[in-house]
Amino acid sequence: SVGLLMIYSNYWIDPCGIVNVPNLFHSSFDMILGTEHEMLTKDDCTQMMNGAIDSIDNPLKKDLVKTTVFIMLFKLRVESSFFGGLAVASFYGLTLPFKDRHSLMLLISVFATGVAIADWNQFGVIPVGHHGFIDPMGFFISYSFAPVMTLMSLIGWVSFYYSGVAAKTKKE
Repeated sequence: SVGLLMIYSNYWIDPCGIVNVPNLFHSSFDMILGTEHEMLTKDDCTQMMNGAIDSIDNPLKKDLVKTTVFIMLFKLRVESSFFGGLAVASFYGLTLPFKDRHSLMLLISVFATGVAIADWNQFGVIPVGHHGFIDPMGFFISYSFAPVMTLMSLIGWVSFYYSGVAAKTKKE
């Protein structure tokens, strides 16, 4: 959680900063996949986003592309805020008795289930939605994280159930 908080706080401040965060991840995946990557800079990210906007000739559609780019980068900031809040809430939850963790376990379970479904979808197992930009690195990341998020989801739902049972037992 602390690592996620540090990573996501970087792109809360600068959404294009996400391209610079995964040095450790990329180098690890590159070793496994036998590939090499040069990290993008903030200027590269800005140039890429401007290229997407400039590629549209129709002025009305160009405004929509600008809005789409804004939303994509804004959602990175929203996601980083969520991850930061989840990390803080998880640490707080560890200070609570098991029976009082029920609501927190629901949040974690729903989150982990959604991420697991997205990962398995990108890996090609669950046919829900569509992501048109899966490259070998994205496929490998989904392959790596899908089982982890599935396990986190299962543990979360079991904990949610048993913390509810513990809370009901305490009341009776």
